[in-house]
Amino acid sequence: MNDRASIFWRQRSALAPRLVECFMLVTSCSASVSFFNGGQNGVGADLVWVANGALLAYLLLVPRWHWPTYLCTGFAALLVSGILIDGHPRLLSLGIVTLNLSEVLIAALLMRRRSATLPNFTDSVYLLRFLSYAVFLAPLVVGFAFALFAGLSGLQTLGIAFQNWMATDSLGMA
Repeated sequence: MNDRASIFWRQRSALAPRLVECFMLVTSCSASVSFFNGGQNGVGADLVWVANGALLAYLLLVPRWHWPTYLCTGFAALLVSGILIDGHPRLLSLGIVTLNLSEVLIAALLMRRRSATLPNFTDSVYLLRFLSYAVFLAPLVVGFAFALFAGLSGLQTLGIAFQNWMATDSLGMA
């Protein structure tokens, strides 16, 4: 094999264990929230939602061309944990997973404008951008969508749904 083919296959084979690791971490983050919330498996019963923050960390550290693969992995992990661990109905779990991935993608797109730049949390400007975009803006935007979803489906009132989403996801992203 020539050098290019060798490099290609080494990079390809290194991605698979990272995707398995991402799947396991996001699933375990989701499962641990369900475990530690005292058995309240209702929508919005979580104290803090760290699964989105874990998936965002992966997106901030990999090149943009790997994002679709990691987003699919995160989708599968959140869906599996929502259906099998939390016991949510499939359609409800699918809606919540879509909202969670939207939040992660909004934060990642705002934080990583270029594929080659890596996070720099020691830079105060970067830290302020992270707090503004990932901890505040992304949960705010998706929280409105969740509040509408929860309000129209009768799961929760608009205000409570928004407050729960904003609080848990902001803490999880931070």
